[in-house]
Amino acid sequence: MKRTLLRKFWLIGFCLFLLPGLLLAETIILKNGTRVSGKIVGQSRTTVTIRNNAGTRVIQKSNIRRISYENNNNQAAEEARRKKAEEARRKRAEEARKKEEAERLQQEEAARKSEEEARKAEEANAQKSEEEARLKREEEARKKEAAYKAAGPHRLDAFLRSLVLPGWGQIYQGRAGAGYGIGGGFLAGLGVTYYFEQRYNIARGAYEDKANDFFITSPLVLSSFGSSISSPTTLAPLGLVLAQDTADARKRMEDAGRWANNTRTLLLGLYLWNLVDVMVFHPSPQESVGVSVGPESVGVRYSLRF
Repeated sequence: MKRTLLRKFWLIGFCLFLLPGLLLAETIILKNGTRVSGKIVGQSRTTVTIRNNAGTRVIQKSNIRRISYENNNNQAAEEARRKKAEEARRKRAEEARKKEEAERLQQEEAARKSEEEARKAEEANAQKSEEEARLKREEEARKKEAAYKAAGPHRLDAFLRSLVLPGWGQIYQGRAGAGYGIGGGFLAGLGVTYYFEQRYNIARGAYEDKANDFFITSPLVLSSFGSSISSPTTLAPLGLVLAQDTADARKRMEDAGRWANNTRTLLLGLYLWNLVDVMVFHPSPQESVGVSVGPESVGVRYSLRF
């Protein structure tokens, strides 16, 4: 009786000893999400050995996320909690991503607006600076023009005017007498030059006509046209008259040409003197040049005031 009771106690104790081992089991959760349940029967520095119904499996520790030593009965709850935690983590991550994306878009929009405002401000400043520079240039130009006009007639302006029309520069300088004198003399010189040019052209035409008549009536030309000349002495008086007329016409042409050349030379000299006069006798508050006329001499007067 005692032996049978002792055997029952021993069997109950042995079952109680094995029950925790049967109820407890380890679960290895890999980094890829795979779960391997069983009994860990060995470990090394780099590997874990687990045994389950499928057999014994060696797993590298570098592939393990974590190892759960909980009761098998709590694995479902643990899995649910893990999934719930994973879902919450994903939700938080999604919310964080959306928030980050919204903040990024907001920052980009703010940066774009800031750049746009900076660009507009820069354009406005550039336009303002350009307008101020333009107004400044115009003001400086007006001041220069006013100073230029206040300084009185300028030598270069007078020279350019006389270059276009003799006497104009002198009138611009305030020397109306000299200007009208030079201008009138130049116009008169043009008229005289034109007159002698016409006389030269008329004299030249008359000379060419006389020369042609003298040439056509020569015996050589008449014979070339088939005219018979019984005696050349019959044409001698006519030839002498035509030769004298030709010589007189040539002399009149040469005289007219000399007069035309002289008037052209005088006209050119007056034009050049007009340019020299407007430069040399230009009125200035510091210097003056003029013509001095004495009882027995005429000279040029120059004075410089400091």
